[in-house]
Amino acid sequence: MWYPSSPVTEKRFLSQRRSVLLGYPIYEALFEDAIETFHVVSASLSDPERVALLSSERPMMAARVRATDSVNFLHVQYAAGQSVAELVSYLEPVISHWEHYAVFHERYHSNDAGGRLLAHMTLGDDDYWHAIRLTSWSILLGRSSELPRLCRLWDYANQPLDGLLERMVAPFVPGRSNPPDECTRHLPYFKLLKVFSAAPEDRPALMAQYMDDWYEASRREPYYRSHTKGRDHNFLGYWSFEAAAVSVLLDIDDSSYRDHEFYPKDMADFGRAHRQDPVADAGDASGGIRLRCEAGQPCPRDGEWETPAQANSRRSFKQGEIMPSVEGDYGQTIWQWVGESDV
Repeated sequence: MWYPSSPVTEKRFLSQRRSVLLGYPIYEALFEDAIETFHVVSASLSDPERVALLSSERPMMAARVRATDSVNFLHVQYAAGQSVAELVSYLEPVISHWEHYAVFHERYHSNDAGGRLLAHMTLGDDDYWHAIRLTSWSILLGRSSELPRLCRLWDYANQPLDGLLERMVAPFVPGRSNPPDECTRHLPYFKLLKVFSAAPEDRPALMAQYMDDWYEASRREPYYRSHTKGRDHNFLGYWSFEAAAVSVLLDIDDSSYRDHEFYPKDMADFGRAHRQDPVADAGDASGGIRLRCEAGQPCPRDGEWETPAQANSRRSFKQGEIMPSVEGDYGQTIWQWVGESDV
């Protein structure tokens, strides 16, 4: 069992919660509803004979409820003050619930959808919130190796790519296309594209502005004003997990905005401490095809590098070594990471 068997006591909750807007009755109800969903759905889907008697839509919908509830469960456990280290063990089961849903979703498409296909995570609607949280948590919980599994969920049915998500997964998932310069959900997320393209010294100020604008820019997102009366039964806590993930990914100094009320700074700190290395032949964090470094800049990673500015230019560099310029017809020398050194 990947989740706690019972909610924390009210006394402990009040002493450790991260969101003062989250009351104990709401937290307790969200916890118990999610646990009931996990038990009921898992039991119903574990009996192949029973599932075979149902229309393909019913198990699909049950699996989807479990998948979405599991994302929200991880979110509310963070709001309730559970340690970031404890949340690491939640991520893989949550992604597994989405993959199990994908199995039933594809079965539904084969049997009852009339030829109309939708992605398992449709990025143009509220599923974007699930996708951006899971992508951010994979980076912040030191589990970037899980990102190819998420990409398969939103790649299904060939929906358009999202500029922010693709930039976030680029260093860890080989074979992706160039990220588009737009987001499938416009506000607030598209503002982070400027952070990726900005010079490193300009990124802290842009991120600080993003945090200042984040809540009001989220007015069309499902979480906006969810703490208010009549909606508070859906309140999970307000955090820009994507801002923390991008800060870790681009190694941005977050000192100017780390105390912002919507910035999950302890997750950002955990992500920096448990960062996983990029994958060879994957894209770089700025949205390019491969990890790159301009001449005159310190080498970002040990290994073999080459530049199109000179034939047979492949050579080894150590992290921190200043990348040289070479003579050629290509103008400024751009080095591209090829892979680990052979020696």
